[in-house]
Amino acid sequence: MDTGRRVSVRALRILTYTILVKALVSAGMLFCTAAAHFAVRSSSGDISGYADAQIICQAVYFIDIVVCVMCLIGVISLSKRFVYTHRVMVAVLITYCAVILLFSAELRLALGSYEKAANAVGIITLVMSAAVRLLVGAAFLLLMKGFGEVLLQAVGDEAMASKTERLGLIYFGCNTVAALSGSLAGSALGSSSMAAIVLDLAVVILEFLMYWRASAAAFRIWRRRAFGSADDGGHVL
Repeated sequence: MDTGRRVSVRALRILTYTILVKALVSAGMLFCTAAAHFAVRSSSGDISGYADAQIICQAVYFIDIVVCVMCLIGVISLSKRFVYTHRVMVAVLITYCAVILLFSAELRLALGSYEKAANAVGIITLVMSAAVRLLVGAAFLLLMKGFGEVLLQAVGDEAMASKTERLGLIYFGCNTVAALSGSLAGSALGSSSMAAIVLDLAVVILEFLMYWRASAAAFRIWRRRAFGSADDGGHVL
């Protein structure tokens, strides 16, 4: 798909960096969760500092989603997959906002001693958090398929295109398993099992790999469109 609309090189470059930021945020949240997991089992059990750090990570994550949605508009003509990715990311943004509002409501209800209402809202928050994770997995799947499709059409690198799409598929599978097994984005610190922490570590590694693949693909796409050359797929934008 190339409708003739101008593709923003800046948007393409920043889009790859949003994947890197997502990986860094996931790594930060994983560290907080793992540290709290062990702190709860220690004599102190103090996880307040990790909770503050996780809130900061979530704020950065929200900004990253907004930037990703904006960048996708600039590259949407490259592939129809990017059109679908943009729609899914908008759904991620809306659902994530709902999670934030629900979490705030749960906190206020808990502070007001409305325990039953707080528990009910908490369950809804966990379900919505799982939905965010599933949507993010779907968005990355479509994004990697989009990069793979463009690589195949513009560069003709079938091997790299296949590996790029496979990364997105594996990531979607890991996110689906994590969401369904209870490793939810809105779960309480220290409540994750060791198996969930290991699964989240795999997700973080996959996100860094997807950044590397997307960045290399974006460079080759840019080089092909700018100079008609597909040389050197290892550079990073």
